[in-house]
This record gives sequence, structure tokens and C-alpha cells, in this order.
Amino acid sequence: MKLSKKENLKIAKKLFLTSFTRGELDATKVRKNTRLAKAKFKSDALSILKSYLNLLKQYLAKETLTIEAAGKLHLHHIQDIKNRFEKIEGRTLNVSVSPNPKLLGGLRVSLGDTQWDYSTKGRITKMKEDLSGQYR
Repeated sequence: MKLSKKENLKIAKKLFLTSFTRGELDATKVRKNTRLAKAKFKSDALSILKSYLNLLKQYLAKETLTIEAAGKLHLHHIQDIKNRFEKIEGRTLNVSVSPNPKLLGGLRVSLGDTQWDYSTKGRITKMKEDLSGQYR
């Protein structure tokens, strides 16, 4: 018997909550929960696992400081940025650095759903928006 979307989400949330050891996401428990969902909820496994994956992605996005840079960043610059955001957040963060030549210079920092744009392209876009608002 197929479960409703609401029931599938409830199961995925339970799996998510059991995926931690001492407050840290545990890869072993994630694999175990994935196998459990496949075995126990055969007809609903895909739906449950999609919801479970989305919950894991949301959690990891909140725990990972993503730095996009127009050019290559030195390790000490990355560490400075990480330290500043850890101080603001009051917790340890993982860091992901990726090149983005479209930024034209500077960098863009993301943590979860929040984004800080320190790029040349971002400044130009903001200036354009500010000026277009003045002449309407």
C-alpha cells in the first residue's frame, strides 16, 4: 500500500533525525538509513529517499560556507573569511571554494540561503538597480 506524501516526509524526517552522532552528521548512519528505507518501504522508497536527500542537502548548505571567487584565493585569505563567518555564526563551518570567472573580480559568499556579494559584477548590478529606481 502506497503511503501519502505527508507520511513519506514524516518517515524521511525521522531518518534524518537519526543520522547524527553527538550532533555531527554520521555517514555510516546515512548509509544505514538509506538501506533501511529501501528494505522497509519498498514501494515508497524513492519518494522517502528524495525527501531524505533534500533534508540532508538543506542541512549541509547551512553548515557549509561556499566561497566563489573570480580568481584563485590564497589559503590564508580563505582561512580569514572562514574565521570571520565562524565568529559571526558562533559555530564551526565547513568551507567550499569554487572559481567563478563570471564575477569579474571579488567574491561571493553563501551560507545556507543567505548570500553576500562582494564581487565587481554584484556592485555593478546594485548600482544599475539604484540608478534605474531614481529615474522612473
